[in-house]
Amino acid sequence: MNQIEKYIASGILELYVAGALSEQENREVAAMSDKHPQIALEIQHIEQAVRVLTASLSPGVSKDAVVIIPATSKVRSLWPMYAGWAAAVLAVVGLFYMFNQNSQLESDLTDAQEVQQTLESELTDLVEAYDVSNSILEELRDKDVQKIALPGQGNFSEAFAAVYWNQTTETLYVDTNGLPTPPEGKQYQLWSLTLSPLTPTSLGVLDAATADLNLFKVDNPNASQAFGITLEPTGGSESPNLEQLYVLGTVAP
Repeated sequence: MNQIEKYIASGILELYVAGALSEQENREVAAMSDKHPQIALEIQHIEQAVRVLTASLSPGVSKDAVVIIPATSKVRSLWPMYAGWAAAVLAVVGLFYMFNQNSQLESDLTDAQEVQQTLESELTDLVEAYDVSNSILEELRDKDVQKIALPGQGNFSEAFAAVYWNQTTETLYVDTNGLPTPPEGKQYQLWSLTLSPLTPTSLGVLDAATADLNLFKVDNPNASQAFGITLEPTGGSESPNLEQLYVLGTVAP
């Protein structure tokens, strides 16, 4: 085998036709083609074989568009090679498509799992809130519970609140839904009052609402005759600021 035949058998001409060579390698093959007619003819055979193969794999291409070439032994010998290339290309495309589809399915599954976890968490919160609300409702319905209305006072006539007091269990719930949101640095403070003489006893600041219902559960062992709510600095005060007395109500005898 001479040098030209070795050059042709190397496969570089097929890569040249496929456009897989570097710019420098393309120039070298073109120079060899100009110098050696045998190489130029081989390149023509390769190009024709590629066109025939492409037409056979493209049903939309008319027969007239196919270049008919003699069934030479050279073309026949190249056919299995190009058919193998085409099969390999199709296989790679198929694998790439399947990979993308699988990646999309995995992404969709992950999204679905995240949505499910969110819904389960929200459902758990709702069930807990429902249980708390039912428990509170049962306590408020107890026959020993007394409701004391606390109407607005002075400049706060639009305000209102209510106390649900169970003297047997010495606990009460304070409903502050009718009070405006306290400003920054302030808190509402609940007071138990005896009237003769007027003596206030702090029952603490209202800073931990139950189940987001604006209900506060408070212990009250006092013999209360009235209840009042004032607006105090954060943390509460030792004695009520009567200028900030929002609501006040007396216990029925």
